[in-house]
Amino acid sequence: MTIGPDRIIEDLQRLLADLESLVARAKDATAEHVAEPLADATEGVWGMIGLAQRRLGELQAELEKRLGETVRAAESSVRENPWTTASIAATAAFLLGLALARGPLGRRRHRGRNGNHRADEAAVGTSDE
Repeated sequence: MTIGPDRIIEDLQRLLADLESLVARAKDATAEHVAEPLADATEGVWGMIGLAQRRLGELQAELEKRLGETVRAAESSVRENPWTTASIAATAAFLLGLALARGPLGRRRHRGRNGNHRADEAAVGTSDE
């Protein structure tokens, strides 16, 4: 199973928020007899948060770079093959229109002679046939 870059970024951001919350609560709960060891642990956690933030920034920069490359490649393809692009867009629009015209659950809605839907006529027991 592949995890996308967006999911990784969300997970890292959630981790950072949780770590920051933990450090804040630890500071609030500090007693005098554990102040020094807790301060050392807090510094370590803040170091981990800083490292995670740097890695998250690097990942974001890499994703932005890849996105830019993808956009440039798509633009180049569209410029080099405008008729192919137009054909693909027209086909997609046609298929979307066809799917939407079929209505809910992919069924066509047929009208009887009096303008009612045939499914409605069967429900009330009045049929034109």
